[in-house]
Amino acid sequence: MAEKVGAGFLFCCDGQALLLKRNSKHNDKTWGLPGGNCDPGEDALSCAVREASEELGHLPSQYQVIGQMTTRRGKRSQKVYSVFLSTIPLETKDSYVPQLNKEHTEWSWFPINSIKSMAEASVAREEEQLHPVVTALFLGESQHMLKEVCA
Repeated sequence: MAEKVGAGFLFCCDGQALLLKRNSKHNDKTWGLPGGNCDPGEDALSCAVREASEELGHLPSQYQVIGQMTTRRGKRSQKVYSVFLSTIPLETKDSYVPQLNKEHTEWSWFPINSIKSMAEASVAREEEQLHPVVTALFLGESQHMLKEVCA
């Protein structure tokens, strides 16, 4: 059974995905997804919306959830994190400016291929550039789904 459950968004547009640079004691200075831990009894999508809204100030307008992926991590795979794959229109991406809370210091749109390369480099050097959820997502079994969603 999962000891820790969380959820977040991978917002994609025009071959790029939105990542946030963490500012916390856990996984500090790594690039991650907007999202976080679920409250007891909270469903994954409600958790993702609540956490991402807190971290971004507001969600991108006209986002559309088109898939969901789950990652497991931890020594016993006890941490479960649901990622809602979402697209936004190009005009939304071009005008979207997150109002980050204190949990993050930067935001940026990264090309999908760059994120995969960063994940591979993080594993090879055992140096985390990316939050473990992002690494698991981009090196996991469902990479084809990411490419389709974020194309």
